[in-house]
Amino acid sequence: MPKIPMYSSESTVRPVNTPDMPTGPINASQQAQEGVNRAVAEAEDTFTRIRTFRQKNEASAYVFERLNDIKSRADQDIDLDSSKYEAEIEKVGQDASKNIGGQIAREEFAADFQKQATAVKWGIKNDFRVKELKAADATIDYQGQQIIDSYGGMDEATKAISVVNYRKALENGVVLGLYNEGTAKVKYAEFQKKVIKGSVDYGILTNPEEALAELQKGDEGIYPGLDQTDRVNFIKESETRIEKLANQEKETIAIATNKRESELIDLKIAQTLTVPEVKKERGQGTISAQFADTMIRSLERPKQAKSNSASFNKIVDFILNPENKPEDIRQELLKENAKGTLPEDEFSVLYAFNQQVNNDTLDKTLPKKNLIQALTFWTDEYAQARPEVKTRMFKLYMQKISAGQNPSSAVDEIIRQEVLNSHPQAANYPKEGKRVVDVMGTIKRIFPTGEIGDEE
Repeated sequence: MPKIPMYSSESTVRPVNTPDMPTGPINASQQAQEGVNRAVAEAEDTFTRIRTFRQKNEASAYVFERLNDIKSRADQDIDLDSSKYEAEIEKVGQDASKNIGGQIAREEFAADFQKQATAVKWGIKNDFRVKELKAADATIDYQGQQIIDSYGGMDEATKAISVVNYRKALENGVVLGLYNEGTAKVKYAEFQKKVIKGSVDYGILTNPEEALAELQKGDEGIYPGLDQTDRVNFIKESETRIEKLANQEKETIAIATNKRESELIDLKIAQTLTVPEVKKERGQGTISAQFADTMIRSLERPKQAKSNSASFNKIVDFILNPENKPEDIRQELLKENAKGTLPEDEFSVLYAFNQQVNNDTLDKTLPKKNLIQALTFWTDEYAQARPEVKTRMFKLYMQKISAGQNPSSAVDEIIRQEVLNSHPQAANYPKEGKRVVDVMGTIKRIFPTGEIGDEE
């Protein structure tokens, strides 16, 4: 039987050689953790940088918009006070930086903003300075132009003071930097030339005869230093002005004469005009001598004038002729009346007709005189051999117009009535009318209403 070994506490125990604990797997885990930590840190840093980038961009966009708005308002500002925009510009930077989270990013943004703010402030100030300079220059130019425009009407003392004041204004402009001394001298030389020209303009306007005489004296006159071309042109302007004033005077006299002669005819028609009154008006020059002589003959003739169709029709044609002037028509009326071929009642009717045709357009939709074109044509065409027909028709027309009838309808009625007078049997014609031969030998179709139709 095998023998079982027995353990004795006294025995020496030999230690068993054991291997070291493995370290490889533990080190790999630590490295992995560190990698994760680094990745997280990098991700956070990237996120922070992206967020900061976005915030700065948004802030920059806000600044751009607000500064542009401030600059636009400053461009329209007429007060030219740049200080009121400075605090507003600073506030833009403060408001924009509030949403930037990082301190460093805010500081960077603030540094960039200050550059922009300084540029905008300087830009506004510079623009205001330019505007101030332009305004000051414009003020000096305006002052000079005022002197030029009124120089001719000034007394000598006022002229001297005005010129000195303008020269001082130019000198102040040099001090302020509006322009240099050379430019100021050029402006003053131009001003002196314009002063002389302005004085000539004033002279031509107020007294062209005197201005012409002085211009013709050359530099010995009161307008020395003018270029020869300018002097020649001013002489022509003076002569034109003299002629224009003469024509205006003639026109004014003609208008007054026309008015007064018309008033005297009204008095004649009212039978209140006397020969002594006409002679008095002629002596005062308020009426023409020709009109006065004819009017006197008309007033002195026997009152028993007889109606004469030829005279009546002659006056009608004379009135309707657009080449005849109002004074010519009045003269013709008075001549026929003075001859005793135009009774007072016909004189009055024809004068009223003349006033209507030549002074007023009876039908505002038609040119003057065209309204009775049909009547004129009809009487000329069908009443050549019967002047009494033309007289009758125009008298009837004048009566209807005086009664307030429309000119166009009056003409139509008169022509139809005359057709019925010439063809009394027309009332019994069939509705479709009847073919007849008129006084001119022309075949026409006459209707019961008095209307006429052409036959082919």
